[in-house]
Amino acid sequence: MDAKVTRRDALKTIGAFGGGALMASLAGCAQSSSAAGTPESLSKTSEENSEGRDWLGEPPAVTKEDCSTTFESDVVVLGSAVAGSMAALAAQDEGAEVVVLEKWSSFHYGGFGAAFVNSQYQLDHGMPRYDPQEILTDINRCLCYRCDASLWASWAFHSGEILDWLYDKVLKDSGIVITCKAFGFEDRATEISPFYDTVVEMGDPEVGDNFREFVQTLHDYLEAHDVEFRYETPAIKLDVDADGRVVGVIAQNKGGSYEYYGARKGVVVCTGGFGHDEAMLDTFFSPRIARFLKEQNWYNGVMQSDKTPEIPLDTGDGHKMLCWIGAQMEEKTHSYNSWPISPLCGVPMLMVNQTGHRFLNEATSFLNIAHVVAEQPGDTLAYWKIVDQAALDGELPSSFNAVLPKGAVDVETDSFKANTLEELAEMIEVDPAVLNATVKRYNELCATGNDEDYGKLPKYLLPIATPPFYAVKETLVAAVTMGGVKCNGSLEVIGETGEPIPGVYAAGNTVGRRFGWSYEASHIGLTNSLAIVHGYFAGKNCVS
Repeated sequence: MDAKVTRRDALKTIGAFGGGALMASLAGCAQSSSAAGTPESLSKTSEENSEGRDWLGEPPAVTKEDCSTTFESDVVVLGSAVAGSMAALAAQDEGAEVVVLEKWSSFHYGGFGAAFVNSQYQLDHGMPRYDPQEILTDINRCLCYRCDASLWASWAFHSGEILDWLYDKVLKDSGIVITCKAFGFEDRATEISPFYDTVVEMGDPEVGDNFREFVQTLHDYLEAHDVEFRYETPAIKLDVDADGRVVGVIAQNKGGSYEYYGARKGVVVCTGGFGHDEAMLDTFFSPRIARFLKEQNWYNGVMQSDKTPEIPLDTGDGHKMLCWIGAQMEEKTHSYNSWPISPLCGVPMLMVNQTGHRFLNEATSFLNIAHVVAEQPGDTLAYWKIVDQAALDGELPSSFNAVLPKGAVDVETDSFKANTLEELAEMIEVDPAVLNATVKRYNELCATGNDEDYGKLPKYLLPIATPPFYAVKETLVAAVTMGGVKCNGSLEVIGETGEPIPGVYAAGNTVGRRFGWSYEASHIGLTNSLAIVHGYFAGKNCVS
């Protein structure tokens, strides 16, 4: 029996498009190699988990009269990341005076690009033209219609013109590298995750998370055109007049003093998710998923900046401020972004759960599998990829190149190696008879080229036949929640009566009813895509 393969402290992903992000390497959170994982079971219901738990709390008692300083502008934007920057840009383009309040000491970002449909820039650079209606229908079908189609229609029908506007207004003269990418698979008609050729990188393609350049370019432009950014100045309360209209924001500066920001036109809330608010997780997610999101939240680590995050970034601040004035949250969000961590991330090899059974089509998007994994037995949201020596020696069919660059496999992290499947099963603490039966059945499907159990395409059916055999552990990590307040197609926030609350808009991960069970990966970078489009319309509509 061979010893455990060397373990690294840094767990590397290969092509993990988390939250629209290409995570080339995420370090500092090494996982246990045992099947048991964390000491407390994820399947155990938390005593704190209850729909009745008070996640909302009470708004601060502070009023405008308690503020030491008052500022006036047309539009106040809360949050300086992608959605907030786009809202500020669109409002500024409409001639508005804009101020941006940011809780943290600098902007943050994640990802390397966003998806756009039929921009002239893409067409001029050889990308295909798509039918927006077909794409919209496909997105809604992928989300099982658990979304507000109007929020996706704004992207499907208008993202191309927004990219062209953005290019002409800001990007063309900025020096930023803009690259149209083709991520299409060979069999698009039958592939579970087609990855349409719609993604545009904005930033140095040699840099992993190059979206920093895009956000920095927006900030540079906005500051040069008199948009004011107030960092370390978190908003704590929305101010509503006697007619129910949002007319300002109360914030608290670094020194602890209260400041009032009047908004003649309105306020745009782009404050992100709520993955670091445990009461909100307990309320809006199942106990098992809530526990997973608490224990595996990497948001501060993956939302990069020039500075180390001193405080959690996604604490539901905007959701609470909006609900204090009567906004509606979607009842159960379910939506979050996660991805696996392992040297074989995204490679559709045989996958087995913690009891040794196969449980899904391994060629599905690795960004969409968390809910499937959550239904499996075991103590953690982890599973095993079973690989033989032939695969690791590079004998992969050319069709794998779309997922796995040749020679990129490096099985040294959280892995076991054995000369027989029986030995391998003992190492990963599963019944040898179960693992043997699973592999035997899988090899039978590979031999016929017809996966009648889960429907994986024949090109991905590689037998497990050449010893030694490897079990590579994959553990899911979470980036960001994507549920939130209800908005209409104009990004107006919806109140308890079903009508918009005057003077307030939202964009980014503050907005609910965009995703279904999980992040949708049929296009690359869809959270960034919606943040750009929704931020644009929220800022524009706030002024007009």
